[in-house]
Amino acid sequence: MNMWSRHVRWLSTSVATNRKNNMGWWDHVQPAPKDPITSVTQAFLSDPTPLKLNLGVGAYRDDKGKPVTLECVRRAAEKISGCEIFLAGHYMYAQAVSDTNGVIKYFRYTVGTPVIPDTKSRYLDVHSQSRWSAYLPTVYVLCLYFTLESTKATTKSKFVQDCVKLAYGNDSSVVREDRFAGVPALSGTGACRLFAEFQRRFYPDSQMFLPMPTWSNHHDIWRDSQVCTRTYHYYDPGTKGLRFQALVNDIKMAYVAELFRGQQYTLPCDDDSFQFANAPDRSFFLLHPCAHNPTGVDPNYEQWKEISHIFKIKNHFPFFDMAYQGIASGDVERDATAIRIFLEDGHLLGCAQSFSKNMGLYEHRVGCVSIVSWDDKQATAIKSQLQRIVRAMYSSSPVHGPLLVSTILNDADLKALWEEEVKVMVDRLISMRITLRQTLEELNSSSSWEHITKQVGMFYFSGLSPEEVNHLQRDFHIYMTNDGRISMAGVTRSNVDYLASAIHEVTNNHCLILLEAVRCKFNKYLGTKEVWDALEASLFFPPTLESVHLQLQNLKQDDPIVTQYLDKAKLILGELTSIGRPLCLANQNICIFKGSGSEFKDIITALLARSQPVT
Repeated sequence: MNMWSRHVRWLSTSVATNRKNNMGWWDHVQPAPKDPITSVTQAFLSDPTPLKLNLGVGAYRDDKGKPVTLECVRRAAEKISGCEIFLAGHYMYAQAVSDTNGVIKYFRYTVGTPVIPDTKSRYLDVHSQSRWSAYLPTVYVLCLYFTLESTKATTKSKFVQDCVKLAYGNDSSVVREDRFAGVPALSGTGACRLFAEFQRRFYPDSQMFLPMPTWSNHHDIWRDSQVCTRTYHYYDPGTKGLRFQALVNDIKMAYVAELFRGQQYTLPCDDDSFQFANAPDRSFFLLHPCAHNPTGVDPNYEQWKEISHIFKIKNHFPFFDMAYQGIASGDVERDATAIRIFLEDGHLLGCAQSFSKNMGLYEHRVGCVSIVSWDDKQATAIKSQLQRIVRAMYSSSPVHGPLLVSTILNDADLKALWEEEVKVMVDRLISMRITLRQTLEELNSSSSWEHITKQVGMFYFSGLSPEEVNHLQRDFHIYMTNDGRISMAGVTRSNVDYLASAIHEVTNNHCLILLEAVRCKFNKYLGTKEVWDALEASLFFPPTLESVHLQLQNLKQDDPIVTQYLDKAKLILGELTSIGRPLCLANQNICIFKGSGSEFKDIITALLARSQPVT
């Protein structure tokens, strides 16, 4: 009995020791910082308020705010459905499962019983179809055609060729001479990641120069590939447009601002917080060929020509991240202009493509990375290295998404339908830009909103500060990224007025009445209930200067000692200058204060707290 007791105690001790040792494996792992884009959706979903807007999503929505499955995608799915697929003696079936709105949510795959392929067993058996339909919502039954592994490889090779034609042009010498190497990728993110890894392997000491700002994930992609990043001037927060001359100087003079890792991109680029580093010839630069994310600001044709010319002189390597082909102008050919300018000038270049936005295949993760080479021999070598990277990273990409894309691009009717649907999407985005701008201007806002319609693509880079973004989220339940990027796909005819009113509230210039207010004697205190009510009224119903004067004139006034207040008011005005952001002094009685309603109220409260009883 004692022997068994000792044995049990030894086992207990051993288990406890092992448990203690094992508990230390991951104790040092801390939660990762929240992603600036996906965290917006997470916050939106956790908000119980029914009236809320998600303006952080990067995929297209219709005017009802619903995801869209393009008709060309539906027809392509039907075209490749009903096919018998035989792989190593098995049938493989795929179900396109949609929700109640008819939007395809995902594909469900299953492998059937081994059979000998013959002409009699060509379609999905009725029992399987009935069984699936019993517990799934609207189900489109597809039977994908996978004959042999060689067929799968052929499909992917054809997909890459279709992508290259779309980006570089059907009549491009790159296509005619097979001077390109490419592989399917897991959407645009995967395409960028593959190129970053390729860059690290063959140019281990190189850097990638990114526009400031750029898509936040670009920094993470190249950092995780152990490639250093720097940034070059691009966006001008003052004009909310392109800072072209600074961009040209960065490339031409090879002085590039070091990566700014703050949350805001609205600081001036020549601020002391930036350090400048020399960028040698033969540097890698990432360029957005159209619909720049997040700013929606693109160079024009002449500017792209000048950029290409300077790249040629400096022998830089351009890598284009083209996630929005067609979404900038509504014309897929026009949106490839920048890339084709570089090709005409004889550049070797790289390109990442995604079909998440322009074909609505976000969940399919359909993308491609391609690199232009001098000749087909060099292209073969580059392709083999890309395939080697893919093999170690995720082995093989899915084939169904590429098959959909190739079906659309190789069918004249489907391609024409796709281009028409892209134009419809872009027209809706442009319409919402026009409506948002007009609505804000009709609210007599003191700010300029012309940049809303000057910017292009899916996003509107509003210039809102992080404080104003937080104000919109807290008080109006409107969600967007912290840098003020608004997805125009989330703006609809039913919510644009609400959005405009909310933006107007957090950005409007509020009139702060100082010297006029202290002229009023109310129970011998500066800031009694009547004064506070008047100020609060001007807060939430932003008035003209004349309306504020009328409000003050309606108050009871008894000012036999007006002059005693003047010095006191001047002191308060001096304090306001240090507390707030007064823009100008209209006259000795009015100070214009630029800030949000909450900031204005906080300053008024602070000033009233400092006021002393009138003697």
